[in-house]
Amino acid sequence: ISLPKLIYGCEIWNISEKSLAKLEECHMQIAKVIQGLPKNTSNPASYALLGLNPIESYIDSRRLLFVWGLINLPHDSIYNKLVIKCFNENRFPLETFLESKVTPSVQSLKMLHKTAVHYGLHTDIYEMLDTGIVPRKFHWKLIVRKKVDDRFSSHWEITS
Repeated sequence: ISLPKLIYGCEIWNISEKSLAKLEECHMQIAKVIQGLPKNTSNPASYALLGLNPIESYIDSRRLLFVWGLINLPHDSIYNKLVIKCFNENRFPLETFLESKVTPSVQSLKMLHKTAVHYGLHTDIYEMLDTGIVPRKFHWKLIVRKKVDDRFSSHWEITS
């Protein structure tokens, strides 16, 4: 319910671990309030009852969908050119563009690439860039949701 307001614009945030922890704490408290649970209820319980994931999963999903949106911009768009340059230079890290010009926008692009690598979606993005074939938004959302859910659902599994 409050998630859209809580993470508005997160696609381009360069968020610290401390800030992420504060957002996570807020997310957990809201989940408990929605269910009428006491504040001392365990965090996994409050998430599981609502079927929620940690806030990091929602931020990462939005970032990966943002990359798709940038790739789908017209080819003469500066933003499309920048995301292509970022992903290609991170694929072949011989270039100095991303290393020498550390501006907030370059940091955001590097963070988008890092997120894609984290979920193993960078190869899918490279394929989009190489072939020019980009999946429909609905299909990309399914791919992203599966990768993100798989990563965070492993936190709930009981290991013996």
